Amino acid sequence: MRINIDGAAGFSYGVFDKDWKVMAFGDGMDIDKGLKDETERAINDADKKLSEQGYIEKNEMLKRFRFMLGADWSMYKKLFIDAGMLPTPTEG
Repeated sequence: MRINIDGAAGFSYGVFDKDWKVMAFGDGMDIDKGLKDETERAINDADKKLSEQGYIEKNEMLKRFRFMLGADWSMYKKLFIDAGMLPTPTEG
């Protein structure tokens, strides 16, 4: 549920099987501040590397990147709060 840390990237990109590290690239994205250092080159490099290793289909990383940027993360946060998976802001 670490939406403001690496949860959005983990949800968008997925994680590696063995160590559960996020398959993101660069610095990732702080959803409260917007895009940091993702570039087309970094996306293509990550896509090539991960698809060659069998983790994703070719050209998948750009789709995942666009999803991460376009998703309404406040809606997901509300969903987690409503489901009792996160405390309400007043609960701490």
